[in-house]
Amino acid sequence: MWKVVAFVLAVLAVSILGHFAVRYVRKNPLDPVVRGAEIAVESRDYEVRFQRNGAVSGTYFVSAAASEDWTSRPVNARLDVFGLQTGTEYLRAYPDFHLYGSASGSRLASVATPLSLIAANRETYGELQGLLDRHQQRAGSGGERLCVTLSGESLSLVSAESLEDHHDSTPTLAAANAEPIVYVDRLDVADCSELVAAGRH
Repeated sequence: MWKVVAFVLAVLAVSILGHFAVRYVRKNPLDPVVRGAEIAVESRDYEVRFQRNGAVSGTYFVSAAASEDWTSRPVNARLDVFGLQTGTEYLRAYPDFHLYGSASGSRLASVATPLSLIAANRETYGELQGLLDRHQQRAGSGGERLCVTLSGESLSLVSAESLEDHHDSTPTLAAANAEPIVYVDRLDVADCSELVAAGRH
């Protein structure tokens, strides 16, 4: 009987709260575990350990964003970004840069910087999924460019072991994940044009 009640309550929660409920109760598939100065995660193919290298924070204009959940890469998402100052300069120089799919945005996409993220907690994981959803919608419709403000810790890959045969895959995975990786404990999303106009940063 209790299983039926639990199922009915779950259905009601989803129907009432929709994607919000699903997003915030969904568990991070990497299941990061803090072990002293290291963080361990498990992707589809590898068990990976990262060294924690100190606090980082920043605000970035998002050029591209893609989920890496359920892939062999040991991160939740990969972004292509412009730093706040660079993005603000582009916004002032190119009137259409604030829109996804604009001529200036397309030309400048090749100089965006890659940034990979691992969510440190369930709330941040939900916010990251929200960013990916909004980016996909806006990129498809030519909507306002999104900015992300985040804080967390910089990571460097220490070791990687294949889950299939326990082979040391550190060199291969380190080469494939050479961009900066951040263990994110807070993430906020806003329209870039509104953020710059408000002078919040």
